[in-house]
Amino acid sequence: METKVCARCKEEKPTEEFRKRSSLCRKCRREKKREKKERAKKEGKCTTCCSNKALEGTNTCRNCLDRSKNNRKNKKEEISDRDRERRMYRITNHLCVTCGKDLGEETTKTCIRCLKKSQKNRKKEKEKEVKRVRDGLCAKCGNKRENLDKRHCNKCIEETKAYNKNRRENTGEEGICISCRKEKAEEGFKTCEECRRESKERRRRDKEIKSELGLCVNCGSQKVFPLPENGTQYHYQRRYRICEDCWFKELANARLKDTSKWKELKKLLHEQERTCVYSGGKLEPGINASMDHKISLDSGGTNDIKNLHWVDYDVNSMKGRLSEKDFFDLMIKILEYSGYEVKKKK
Repeated sequence: METKVCARCKEEKPTEEFRKRSSLCRKCRREKKREKKERAKKEGKCTTCCSNKALEGTNTCRNCLDRSKNNRKNKKEEISDRDRERRMYRITNHLCVTCGKDLGEETTKTCIRCLKKSQKNRKKEKEKEVKRVRDGLCAKCGNKRENLDKRHCNKCIEETKAYNKNRRENTGEEGICISCRKEKAEEGFKTCEECRRESKERRRRDKEIKSELGLCVNCGSQKVFPLPENGTQYHYQRRYRICEDCWFKELANARLKDTSKWKELKKLLHEQERTCVYSGGKLEPGINASMDHKISLDSGGTNDIKNLHWVDYDVNSMKGRLSEKDFFDLMIKILEYSGYEVKKKK
């Protein structure tokens, strides 16, 4: 075996540890590089090129930072192009897009094994997000949230908005699906039929995972409605359980066509001490609480919060579109005809 003496440590080592035109062994080269970086760091220089001044708060200069970003970007594009080609090949040959296994008679894009594995991983991610939200952290990055009413920090929200905006703007010619950017979008939609079907299936799976964990299927909160004792939820029967805030949001969107008013509705119920204005019975959101217009929309009423109050669902069903005065007159007639004596409060 041929040997060579290192110019630094003066030890005789195999020629395999030496580079061409270098008199230092592998170990000495690493030590020299480490010493050079430490010296540059003390002097406030870039630890990559060891010549330019480093940026404030970092150990690299602007040139090295830009070069590193471009290299990562190019590598990411190469990987995405390769993955896209592999995915299209597997779809056309009826193979699983994840493992490449022959699907046989299955109509899905993935085999049952890969599907169960992805559902298990998604369930773990959801549990991790729930834990972060419970601790007051951002569900995405894990940093502290500025607004505890939202699940993400302001930085992640801005990044997501900017990403979605660029994605919509860079879809090419009009009529291209904004999701896959390959197929043509159907008339009246921004996405193709296949992307809409996948999105619908993904939302359904996410709801099932949240439902299994006992979480709100909309926001992932743990404060879901308790199941009623009699086994029914009156006017709010649904397959998946939601939290109280999401119930107010859906009600505001359905009845007032304005989701932003959900906090005002919640405050109004609290001001009424959760009691019906007509019967005095206790109101429970999602069970028997119902929103009513003092002056109906047919009679010229508005959706303003001053024209709204909370009543029992059964009482609201009897009242219908009648005004408050007509409703009371009708109730008096029914009671008097049935033999009851009606006395007004002083």
